[in-house]
Amino acid sequence: MDWKTLTTKDRFYQDRMDGADNPDAEGFTLFQQDAQRILYSSAFRRLQGKTQVHPFPSYDYLRTRLTHSIEVANVARSIATRIADILQKDDDTVNPVDWGDIVYCASLIHDIGNPPFGHVGEYAIQSWFEDNKEKGAIGDVMGDGRYAGDFLGFEGNAQGFRVVTRLAGWREQGGLRLTNSVLASFIKYPYGSTKRFSSRYKSPGKSKFGFTWDDRDAAAEVFKSVGIPHKEQEGYARHPFVHILEAADDICYRTTDIEDAFRIGHLQFKAAETLLRPLAEKGGDPKRYNEIPEAEEQDRIAYLRSGAIVGLSKIAVRRFIDMKDTIEADSLGQDLIKDPNVAGDLEAIAEACRDKVYKERRKLETESAGITILSYLLEHLTGMAMSKASGKDLKTKERHLYDLLPSHSRAALDAAGLNKYKALLVITDYISGMTDRYAHELFLKLNGTSPLIGRMT
Repeated sequence: MDWKTLTTKDRFYQDRMDGADNPDAEGFTLFQQDAQRILYSSAFRRLQGKTQVHPFPSYDYLRTRLTHSIEVANVARSIATRIADILQKDDDTVNPVDWGDIVYCASLIHDIGNPPFGHVGEYAIQSWFEDNKEKGAIGDVMGDGRYAGDFLGFEGNAQGFRVVTRLAGWREQGGLRLTNSVLASFIKYPYGSTKRFSSRYKSPGKSKFGFTWDDRDAAAEVFKSVGIPHKEQEGYARHPFVHILEAADDICYRTTDIEDAFRIGHLQFKAAETLLRPLAEKGGDPKRYNEIPEAEEQDRIAYLRSGAIVGLSKIAVRRFIDMKDTIEADSLGQDLIKDPNVAGDLEAIAEACRDKVYKERRKLETESAGITILSYLLEHLTGMAMSKASGKDLKTKERHLYDLLPSHSRAALDAAGLNKYKALLVITDYISGMTDRYAHELFLKLNGTSPLIGRMT
């Protein structure tokens, strides 16, 4: 791999545009323009209404997908810039500013395709299609090996690629039209859904993939642009920046999940301090920690969380430099922060989250409701879409559902014609783009239990 090619400034869809972008328009580089396109997109803004860990948080402090994405992006930029500062001494094609900006943008969009209610939303969509894979017109799609995995293994990462390349901005004309360097750095699983059970990057059997069958040509365009080779039986090689994005994501959620859990009382101060302090001492100053009054527990935990992020970031930088050749050869089979010096500390955090945070009663109740909500919406909306794609006249309720779709979804469904696969994609695109609250309110309205039913506006 060549670093100059890996950081190409070529834009996705650029060869089909009437004119080329000015690389320095308004004084911003192309990568900085990418950040603006992402930050001001409605898809990014909707992340403020999507679950990070706790659905429908009653406490405003808790992180959402939006705040998490911003935090990950800042950590990732810091790691990438520091790595580039070091590598630049021996390679003048390495640009620390560009490295930081590319990874920053890729991190901003790393969760942009996640459906409502967090990872349980992915499960809800997967399980609904699994339960209905042999029924009627849906069975026609699920019986085709090219298409079935897109739904049976519905994946927020692959949906994110659809969002930024065809659903946001210019929609079917390149989406946000980001640079290919940013898009390649965002694709954590560089293969399609037909290979989702043979992942080289996660435990076997996990349903992870980076793009749908419908987006395979777009992905090929991106990887070709940045010079990443296609591996005939395995998809593509990973862009080296993906390892930085993953490290930043892991660093943030491992530390901030503990901070959030403490703030809402799921973990006591002593437990949170015990979990964060060993990591914080690798990146912070213990003397400064002791200057914070003992009564200010929130400030003390925030300080430890900050120190833990710094400490783990230093590890990520060192390990990227040490394993640079392995990363360039696409042979790194572990996370950057998987360092023996912190393995026990990270496992303690993971265990506490599994036992105390992720199984908290209110969270489980709300997530169970989320599964019911998404299953209901899928049942009715896919039924309407399959009737339309089968050439049938829509019944009254189906006609209402069609008319209630956003205009761009109706247009996409019309364009799908009799293609049942594309019709199903329209519905999963629509549902996965919903915020938690929108999905809940639509569910109440459609099943007739909304308190707003009958009110004049």
